[in-house]
Amino acid sequence: MGLAAISHDPPEITAPFAERKGITYPLLNDAGSVVIRRYGILNTQVEMDQKSYGIPFPGTFILDTDGRVTARFFEESYRTRMTGSSLSLQLGIGAESAPDSAMWLSGDQLDVRVYSSDAVVAPGQEFTVLVDVTVKQGFHVYAPGEHPYRAIRLGLQPDSLFSEKESIYPEPKDYYFAPLDEHTPVYEGSFRILQPVVIEASRELSVRSKEPGATVTLQGVLEYQACDDKVCFLPESVPISITLGLRPLEP
Repeated sequence: MGLAAISHDPPEITAPFAERKGITYPLLNDAGSVVIRRYGILNTQVEMDQKSYGIPFPGTFILDTDGRVTARFFEESYRTRMTGSSLSLQLGIGAESAPDSAMWLSGDQLDVRVYSSDAVVAPGQEFTVLVDVTVKQGFHVYAPGEHPYRAIRLGLQPDSLFSEKESIYPEPKDYYFAPLDEHTPVYEGSFRILQPVVIEASRELSVRSKEPGATVTLQGVLEYQACDDKVCFLPESVPISITLGLRPLEP
């Protein structure tokens, strides 16, 4: 297992950067963006007359021991970068249990733990909000799909500082309700929802990130509807709030 980074920047830029950040894995210099073009990731949003022409779309390739690409994660904007913790989660690695700082919610039908992949973020980073759900015995909640019930989801409140990407759900089970001859996708037991979130690379956040002890607060609503074999309970909307440390981008 190994890690390497490829940049179109020359060694006189990447070498001091690596020394300053204590980077020990290889930082490869792709002169003329030859490899970047070969992989089809040249950033086409940058015009040829711009100084930064030749940069790739930011992203990560995951390779197996035979050198075959097994997964890839890329962004359209050069301003956005996925954190290492968020990348690991989307690969199914890490965060086996909720930290002590998680927001705990407990109800008659389910228990929920909500927390972030990263305790501290920088403007432009993509992190992940984890929603660990345990549905109590005898109940189920609805998964996204074509049905009249309220599916479980974490929605962010409108906020210029954050934007949400498509949620990542586990595979639901098919629930058959005989009295209505109805099939619906549901979750039972314990499961996890991943909600990727991007903190905007704004001037406001850049200034705030340089203040000692700077923080940002992400707010949203967890929606769901729980049922047992006889009764469907009213839909629930539970407010969610997560406060994260804020640090500056690398200059």
